[in-house]
Amino acid sequence: MTDVLTSHATQPIPTHLHGDLPVSPGDEDLQDAARRYGTAAAAADAWRHASSEADDALRLADCDTLDAVNDDWEANLDSRRESEKVMGFTAVDPTSDSIDLSATGRDAEKAKLSYQRYKASAMRAEALYGRALREAEEAEKHLLEVSRVTYSSFAEQVGAPSDTLPETS
Repeated sequence: MTDVLTSHATQPIPTHLHGDLPVSPGDEDLQDAARRYGTAAAAADAWRHASSEADDALRLADCDTLDAVNDDWEANLDSRRESEKVMGFTAVDPTSDSIDLSATGRDAEKAKLSYQRYKASAMRAEALYGRALREAEEAEKHLLEVSRVTYSSFAEQVGAPSDTLPETS
């Protein structure tokens, strides 16, 4: 087999790393790093899902807010038109529906408040998802470093040629 990056002949990676060799302390480090990465990756995935759901809820709340604000706006426009029709008379037309402007305004304000709450929730979920992604990336880097060190020491123990060992910095 040839290493693609260096064009040096390499030893195949053994499928059973611990054949006759005793378990080294590095193996425990590798397992711990793998567990850390697995946990961080699962957390990032969970926060990605939560962030996506929060964004969906925010979009729906935005639609509800727009509907409520538009209903209030329309009620105010209709109210003005009704007052313009009255030519000095204050009689109420019994066939017209009376519009409760305070109710439509209250509904619009409740929708705005709900929207702001969903917005805060979506922003929080997005921030926590970003944090979880960074933690997963750090855990992956740690796992790869522990793996490199563990494989390097194993390769030295089994007598792999030195030109196939990764360089340590």
